[in-house]
Amino acid sequence: MKKNLLLTIALLLLLPLSVIAQEYSQRIMERYTLGPKDRIVVSIFDRLSLDDPGRTFELTVQPNGTIVLPLLGEVRALGKTTAELKRELEQDLGQYMNEPIVQVQVIEYVSRTAAIVGAAQNQGVYTIESNTSLIRFIASSGGLAQDADPAAIIVFRANGDLIRVDLEQYFETGDLSQDIIVEHGDQVYIPRLQESWIVKMTRIGTLLSVFLQVIVLIVVLR
Repeated sequence: MKKNLLLTIALLLLLPLSVIAQEYSQRIMERYTLGPKDRIVVSIFDRLSLDDPGRTFELTVQPNGTIVLPLLGEVRALGKTTAELKRELEQDLGQYMNEPIVQVQVIEYVSRTAAIVGAAQNQGVYTIESNTSLIRFIASSGGLAQDADPAAIIVFRANGDLIRVDLEQYFETGDLSQDIIVEHGDQVYIPRLQESWIVKMTRIGTLLSVFLQVIVLIVVLR
């Protein structure tokens, strides 16, 4: 009984912080705006026709920001979320179909993007260029909120890695290592000052997780 309880507690505490990144990713990517060369799938159904198998089109956003669909021709997709494009297509197709249902899904993000969430002036997903620094990325998104804590920034990498950044140290001491390069798929979390204790707890949690791993090994090997 005690062994099972210990293992359960250990597993809970060892849950990777990448889970947090996945939750942010799901919410933030809903705000993703389409860019040139992004590939999408558009599925069209007629709600009132039970025999309608639907039609599916795999499309690429053209350099001019448009996609091409039967009946509608060129439709501007640049700068729109999938939800916005869905609503617009349903409205336009209503001229030719009784009650169209449209589904839009991104299958390839060609545009280089990163997300910023938390205590930022404008949370969302932004296109980045190669070698974009963290400070430049934050500035281009509108900057930090007044209650942001620049000393406790967390960057979640697409591969699951987690990087803690202290921009206060950068400004106070000129530590250039804190101004990291933002990579495609990064999610930059800016905590608020009153939330900073969470970041401190994650550091403690990291140490506890190592300690618990040792305990689990000892228990299992007995």
